[in-house]
Amino acid sequence: MLDNLTVDESIQKIEDSIFLLSKEQEFLYILDNHLKILSLYGSEKVKIYCSDILSVYLDNEYSVNWDYHSEFVRNTRDDWVNNDGVIIGWERKVTDETRAKFAIISRQYAELINQLSIELKEGI
Repeated sequence: MLDNLTVDESIQKIEDSIFLLSKEQEFLYILDNHLKILSLYGSEKVKIYCSDILSVYLDNEYSVNWDYHSEFVRNTRDDWVNNDGVIIGWERKVTDETRAKFAIISRQYAELINQLSIELKEGI
């Protein structure tokens, strides 16, 4: 998601998608179900990643132990939580906090998929 923020049009598409996801009541239910399945069968690290994704989604990102995550995820979190930038060239549809939440979740999800890939290759 974040790697495609290059022009105003693509920024607006991301903003529109975040807006739709943030209003979708069923999204949390689906996300929670999928993460519970991964937590049930995954390693301890996968369980932590799943729990932390839900924490961020539920606006509890301060309860996450960020030291457990990759530097890439920590930097994304720091950049988006501390974002004070001016919006130019696109229509704001969500709050800065909601935008940051989905940006952080995007990186956390990539980290989770990478961890699952490693575990599948190692046969854990």
